[in-house]
Amino acid sequence: MITDFLNILTFVVATIAAVFSFIMWRISRKEELSMLKALYDHLGEINKSAIGHERQFLMTHILPSWPIPNMDVNYYLTKISYKVRKETSLMWISTRKLKKNLIKVHERVNTINFLWKQAADGCKTDLYSNTYYSDLNNDILLVQEQIQKLCWT
Repeated sequence: MITDFLNILTFVVATIAAVFSFIMWRISRKEELSMLKALYDHLGEINKSAIGHERQFLMTHILPSWPIPNMDVNYYLTKISYKVRKETSLMWISTRKLKKNLIKVHERVNTINFLWKQAADGCKTDLYSNTYYSDLNNDILLVQEQIQKLCWT
């Protein structure tokens, strides 16, 4: 009689623990997804600004008056898990390439802004004769594609 009661109690506690664990996983997954979607949107805004930056110079040959906005890459690198589990399957996906490409985007924006500041100060730079903007665009699209693989597929 007591062993039956202990078995039932153990089963109930294990079920509650499993449900609680699942709920906690869902909450953390939703937070991670919302952060990745915010990063996706933020990269889109950086890309729009970079396109406007380049277009402004190419059309008027006047240096734009604003730098390209950057992101807090340390925040995203610490918040993105090393591996992310796909929602519809049991496989885990590594985020190593995503993090490396995110660092590339950050470095490219810093380079463009540094060269923009030098050009604004009157120094000669190769900002508009090089492929800085197209490289930035390609890297942003690559990161956005990797985020799409993690979130939407």
